[in-house]
Amino acid sequence: MRLPGNTIFNRYLTKEIVFSFWVSFLLFFVMFLVNQLLVMAEQILAKRVPPLEVGLLILYSMPSVIALTSPFATLIGTLLAANRLSAENEILAMEFLGLSKVRIMMPFVFWGLIFAVGSFAVNDYLMPLGHVNYVRLLRSLVLRVPEIELSPYTVRDYRDVIIVTGEVEKGEVRQFLLFDRTSDNKLRTIMADSARLREESDQAGVISIELSGNVLGIVPDQRRKETFDYFKANKMIYKILLQDIVSNVNNPGPAEMTSADVYKEIQSKEDILKQQIKEREQKIQNLRNDLIYEYMMRSLQSQTSMVSQSELEPKLNPLFQELQREYNTPVIDRNLLYWKLEFYQKFSIPLSCLLFSLVGFPLGLFSRKSGRMIGFGIGLIVSFVYWALLLGARRLSYMVDYDPWMLMFTPNIVLFVSGLILVWSVLKR
Repeated sequence: MRLPGNTIFNRYLTKEIVFSFWVSFLLFFVMFLVNQLLVMAEQILAKRVPPLEVGLLILYSMPSVIALTSPFATLIGTLLAANRLSAENEILAMEFLGLSKVRIMMPFVFWGLIFAVGSFAVNDYLMPLGHVNYVRLLRSLVLRVPEIELSPYTVRDYRDVIIVTGEVEKGEVRQFLLFDRTSDNKLRTIMADSARLREESDQAGVISIELSGNVLGIVPDQRRKETFDYFKANKMIYKILLQDIVSNVNNPGPAEMTSADVYKEIQSKEDILKQQIKEREQKIQNLRNDLIYEYMMRSLQSQTSMVSQSELEPKLNPLFQELQREYNTPVIDRNLLYWKLEFYQKFSIPLSCLLFSLVGFPLGLFSRKSGRMIGFGIGLIVSFVYWALLLGARRLSYMVDYDPWMLMFTPNIVLFVSGLILVWSVLKR
């Protein structure tokens, strides 16, 4: 892929654009990476995890940082490059040489497209790959360093299980206490002198807690006070999913999958939804037929047995109410909506790189007299507005029944229209 026109001109602008992009990229990359390290600090870094594996965890989390950084860097880099060229009158010199502003803008848009393609590749391939490796390594660390999940002297809630831990040393938890419910929904308390995490070799993805030393389980009778069942053992294996991030390697979400795999899953979910809608329509039709039949039969009975119509109406109400409930209860798959949002986001965020370059060039020309810091601030404001629109669209999608495609691409449409208006304003100057 090459830019048409003067090679020297293209190389000069390319050097300026790429340099500004990388400066902005490194700035935002460090900011987001530090934020990632702060998030990991309490969970990982403070639990005596080996430095090499900490480095691998950071490496595996970098694709998500890069995917988040690219749009910011594209906007700020484009804006700063255009600002410098305009402030030093190089844009004016290019125009004296016969180059129009549209021709000058072409390298900016071209590199915006390159950054968008690169962002999509990172978001669609490297980020899922990094996430899978991150989770696998974290699972192995949890087995060897249980303090990551089972901190000493804490109470943790895992879905329907509450775990209370004592001292944690050398991969073993002392004075272990667990509250859960039995298969018949009875409260149960299990206590043991020690516990250790282990992975089941015959069941992929299953993490178990091996209890040992005076294991005691108590199940109180809720109907009769001071009555309970109990059991004692020297050893017990308790299987539990400690945390979604540890157990979702075998069941990744749409954010951890490629767009092609997400699309296949969406097609499968849509087929299931269509079948559910078809079954609902058939049920409504059957209820309608039953209601018509019952009405006709009751009408005949009222004519032959001198029974008033008002006395027969209560017998038809249950059918009518059930039919009304079916009409008023649409078949909606919220999980399918979530998958569609993630699918469209895989395209909308990388596409924003191209649109940010379209916005950044005229903004850089407008802010040339204000200096780079003002231009940088303007870029941050634009980025903040874009991400606010994106997050707002995601939240709105769970409140209204709109097409997920329209919601996820609305911020991009706003960017595109704003870019066209800004470019038109620059051309009219």
